Amino acid sequence: DEFSTLTDESYWFYNHTIELRFDKVAHAYFKVDPELGNLIELHGVTTVLRVIDKSNALVPWSSKKCAEKILRTVPLSSVPNEFNELMLAPITLTDFTRLVMVAKNAHKEILEEAGDIGDMAHKCLEISIQHAIDHTQGVVHELRNLPADERAKAAAEAGFAWMQAHRVRWIKTECKIYSKEYGYAGTLDGKALVDSCDDPACCSEKFNDSLSITDWKSSNDLHVEYIFQAAGAYCHAEIEEYGEDIQNCFILRLGKNEEEAGKFEPWRVPASDFHEAFLGFLACLNLVELLESVKARMSTQKKG
Repeated sequence: DEFSTLTDESYWFYNHTIELRFDKVAHAYFKVDPELGNLIELHGVTTVLRVIDKSNALVPWSSKKCAEKILRTVPLSSVPNEFNELMLAPITLTDFTRLVMVAKNAHKEILEEAGDIGDMAHKCLEISIQHAIDHTQGVVHELRNLPADERAKAAAEAGFAWMQAHRVRWIKTECKIYSKEYGYAGTLDGKALVDSCDDPACCSEKFNDSLSITDWKSSNDLHVEYIFQAAGAYCHAEIEEYGEDIQNCFILRLGKNEEEAGKFEPWRVPASDFHEAFLGFLACLNLVELLESVKARMSTQKKG
């Protein structure tokens, strides 16, 4: 216990009959065996969805960022050539190799910076929502702990504007979910009562007091796995445990880089699409379980 990275808090489900623990460093969920007390690792929703291949977009992008960093950092001569063109300064192979090896991590640096921006905006929204649940009947009247970073601040303010336009009344935020039937766990960003807005691009139909699942995403695009995650896995787990009539799921994208900072894009998934979203998540979960099973068998065979 002294050296564990598990949180001190236990998370209870199904009328306090099932206990889960969470490892905040490994971002892993564990079910506590009620008889022996040992920890049984569960499939995490976001970990399962990593099985979806994103290399078609990410590999060319990371290669581009590597090339851009090399061009920015390669030393230039102060004397142009006879055609007044910039020239490279003399550089040893050792120094050039070192420059390239540093540049190959350019995509990680960008992702870390973008993650910081998204985390700051998300934390501001989370604190503001929790304060509203505790003090103002779930209605966020103002943002609390606004980030100093202008990009993160703009993203948080865009999320706040969405809350106002939809008269959002928060019920809970940052809560753990668990499916007893399928054995997966995750962290739900929020559950709220939501009204439709006047923008047909956002809300194509009118509704009031719609019980809704919400998920904040700091990214530069909307991805299909977001639907599998929120409208599929999260909604199913909540309906499975509580039998609630969840009518909508909102995936709320916060722009995270300089070009996208302050931009906001809501994506509404109605209840009629939940089944398809959950089938998509189950396909990923089944594939992960099959991969684990085959890898375990291969490992056993290799050991003789």
